[in-house]
Formats: sequence, structure tokens, C-alpha cells
Amino acid sequence: MCGIAGFYDNKNTCDEALLRSMTMSLAHRGPDAEGFFYNGTIGLGHRRLSIIDLDIRSGQPFYSQNKRYIIIFNGEIYNYIELREQLKQKHSIAFNTTSDTEVLIECWNIYGVETLQKLNGMFAFAIYDTEKKEITIARDHCGIKPLYYTVQNEAMFFASELKALKKVNTLNFEIDTTAIAAYLHAGCVPAPLSIYRHIKKLLPGHYVTYGKNGLHTFQYYSLTKNIASHYLTNYKSSKQHLDSLLNTSVNIQMRSDVPFGIFLSGGVDSSLVTALAVKNSQHTINTFSIGFAESSHDESKFAQQVASHLKTNHHPFEVHYKNAMELASQITLIYDEPFADPSAIPTYMVSELARKHVTIALAGDGGDELFFGYGSHQWAARLSKPAMKYSRHAIAKTMNMMSSRYKRIARLLHEPALSKFSFAHFQSGAILFFGKRNFAIRENNKIV
Repeated sequence: MCGIAGFYDNKNTCDEALLRSMTMSLAHRGPDAEGFFYNGTIGLGHRRLSIIDLDIRSGQPFYSQNKRYIIIFNGEIYNYIELREQLKQKHSIAFNTTSDTEVLIECWNIYGVETLQKLNGMFAFAIYDTEKKEITIARDHCGIKPLYYTVQNEAMFFASELKALKKVNTLNFEIDTTAIAAYLHAGCVPAPLSIYRHIKKLLPGHYVTYGKNGLHTFQYYSLTKNIASHYLTNYKSSKQHLDSLLNTSVNIQMRSDVPFGIFLSGGVDSSLVTALAVKNSQHTINTFSIGFAESSHDESKFAQQVASHLKTNHHPFEVHYKNAMELASQITLIYDEPFADPSAIPTYMVSELARKHVTIALAGDGGDELFFGYGSHQWAARLSKPAMKYSRHAIAKTMNMMSSRYKRIARLLHEPALSKFSFAHFQSGAILFFGKRNFAIRENNKIV
């Protein structure tokens, strides 16, 4: 990953020292290089983690060949090779580097915001148009890469992390109580909210422009509008199509000029990603897993079995429960705002250990969400049945004698307002993390 930070200051009150301070706070995101553009009004700062084209010429801020546009970019454009060939053939562009950054800025020079429709990747970037005197910030389709922004005191500030914005002592950092309620419900602060009332996360699939005409927000991608109205009903053809999609996705995300690896837990998702990576690579794949000395937490044996079967270069790391607990306070500094995902600590630990061997890694996150693998989906359907109204207390009594997971369901079954609960409540962090009864987010005095 890289880190970006910057501002558009109409009053010219922000100096280069502030830009450097904001950018330096993101040094952990980009240890390989730093770069700046500052002209009194515009400040663009970049910390680089080199992934594609390690040459110094690919450093940022990066200028388009006609010098009209300047970009700072965090992420990776997976289809940059295909886009580069199109630009060469259709527009006779002679590239000076092999970086995806140059492909992105030259695409922008030709297509403008329509470039966003052509990208396959994860990204957050800012582009300054020196002719229009306008800056555009954009975030990828799914919101994989973070981007915070705020407009205060006739200036726009943006950054990959909140800690960079905290360097601007003139900003208002009032806590947002709506964000706290959302956090208690979901276990995180969802976009467009941040923990601060006057600072927002740019929504996935959106971009913002800022200049003499003020701030304007646009949506370039909608998940619901891109879901096909038809679906495959034949098992064999569905399986073939899924296999093709997964192979393409894993293969294109393996493009890299630095060492590459995979986080392998031994579950279905990460094992499948590893198998496809092995299939599509001419080199032995590095895999990494965390094992806990306490057997109740340890699942590393499954990862080892998968690694042995696929013949990967496996790196198992064993940690103790106390090691994980020591990281709890450090995690809060990393995320800048409340975040209740229990996997954050082991993910941090395996990332830290893997970094000694590789620069980037794939993981198996997302499979349960895409294929409705969480039990809450099934429980939402069960609890909505009329018969549950009359038998739920008896069922709850039995479940109270079972595991902690079933005890959480038992608490729901006793809930008087069960009939008003939506599916979101069965996913709720309030139930999973805090175990609260009679909990519901209220909006205009209505349960939502």
C-alpha cells in the first residue's frame, strides 16, 4: 500500500511544512520513497510502497506527459497492461515507465472521469488539473482503499488515514454520536461516516471534485445496477463460469515486481485462492499462517495440510495469547477510530511476520459474504417464520445450554421486539460483540 495526503487551500494559509507533516504521518504505508507537489494553493504528498515498476521514475507525484495533470495514487490497477496496450494502439502513446501510475494518468488525460469505468483494481487517488484549477479524488468500486476528506475554512483536506488530517490543527474534530451508534451496531464506522462529525469517508464507487465552484460529489459505480437480472440455473455451467472468474481474478492480482505471498488459514476461501495461485504461477508460492500456542485458538494444522498438498513454501508462525493481547492498544492507533473486528489482531501479526519475506499478499476474505456462508443468513429466515413466535422461548431454553454462539441466538429469541428486527440486526455487532438486549438503532424514533 501507499499513503496519500493533500489539500486545496483557497486562502493559501497551508504551507509546505504542513504538507510534509501530513505525509510523514503515513510513512508506515510507504517506506520506499516520498514525494511532494506544492504551489501555495495545492499540496499533494505521497509515500510509496513500490509494487509495479521499482524505478525511481515511477515515483509520485506523477505528471501526465503534457504536464496538465498531476496524480498521487494509492493502490494497484490490475488491468494496467491491457489498458497500456489500448493507449499505445489507439492513441500512439509512448510510455516512459512500466508503472500502472503512468497508465492511469494518461488514461485520465484522454478519457477524464470516464477512466474510472475502465479500471479493474483497488485505488484511492487525487488528480490536480492545472488548467481547470480543480482537484478530483476518487475511490475504487468496492472501497478497498481508504480515503478521508473534509471541507473546512474554505479548504479541502484529504488523506489515506485520519492521523494525517489530525496534523491540521485548524480542523474541527468533534465526535459524531451517529457514528458511535453505527459502530455499536456494525462493529465499525461505515462510510460515509467517520468518528468525527465534519470528516467523511469517500463512498466506494464515488469521486469528488473541488475548485472555484466548490465541492461536488458523483457516483460512477453502483453495485445494485451492475447485478445481472438473469442468473445461471445449470450447475455445470455455473461451476465453469465461477472457475473462470476466480482464475482470472487471482491471476491478474498476482502481477507484481516484488515478492508475493498468500495468507493461508486452511479454510475454504484462502485454500481456494492458494490453489488457483499455484495453478497460475511458474514459481513456488509463499504461504503464511498464524498458529496459537493455546490449542483452543489454533487452526494452523489445517493450513499446514493445505500447504503440504499444494507444495507451497509455507511459513507457519506460532504466537501466544498474551502476545496478541499486548497489541490491543497498538491496534487502536492503527485504525484511528473504533473498529471491533476480532480478526484485526491476528491479521496484523501475520502481516508483520510475512513482511519479512514478501511485499504483497492475497487473502481469502469475502467468500462468506459473496456466498451467504454466515449463519446469520439462515437464522434471519428461521426467525421470520410465524411458528417461531409460539415456540421461541422453549427453543431458547435449550440453546442456553449450548455453545456461546447459540446463547446469542437464545437472547434474540427472548427479545420482545423480535418481530420488528431486520436482517441487519442478526448481523449486528451489538449482538456479536456487546451482547446487548433490547438494542436497536433508532432513526426518527423508529427501529431500523
